[in-house]
Amino acid sequence: MADIINPVRFVVFGDGEVGYRITRYSREIPYLKQVGYVEMEPSILRDVANELMVPLYAATRDSYDKLHKAGNKPVGTLDDLSGVNFDVAIDATEPQVYFSEKVPNFRLDVPIIGQGSLTEGFDISVSSLVNLHLVPGLKRIRKVSCNTTAASRVIGRLQEAYGLGTNADG
Repeated sequence: MADIINPVRFVVFGDGEVGYRITRYSREIPYLKQVGYVEMEPSILRDVANELMVPLYAATRDSYDKLHKAGNKPVGTLDDLSGVNFDVAIDATEPQVYFSEKVPNFRLDVPIIGQGSLTEGFDISVSSLVNLHLVPGLKRIRKVSCNTTAASRVIGRLQEAYGLGTNADG
């Protein structure tokens, strides 16, 4: 179990609004520690990783050169990240670019959390109030979209109140 002394160490793949929020808000949870941020393209949001002292890794050598030239400060590439110890990979890209193209070939021994609309290739789609208890032991976990979260909460309450049928995949 994670605690302040042994936090869950994670890497975020991709940025944009979701990656930014994960990077920014996870700092407020003492049992989480972000140990890397992987990106392909230069952006002002990459400066957030630098500002918060989260190591920025480029997905490829070409990405490293682009990021560096744009003033971002990558510490290495995805190959360099392979020497970093982490417990969870979070794919924060909407098309799940890292989940589908990079992460499976990079490291298979940690759970991968994706988000948004992609459903293929995940072991479970999770809404924390409905089926979070089914996650332990699974490797590919999809955090459902905000619309699905809202709907699954309503359905979950109806299941509780009226004994409606359940679907283990949420």
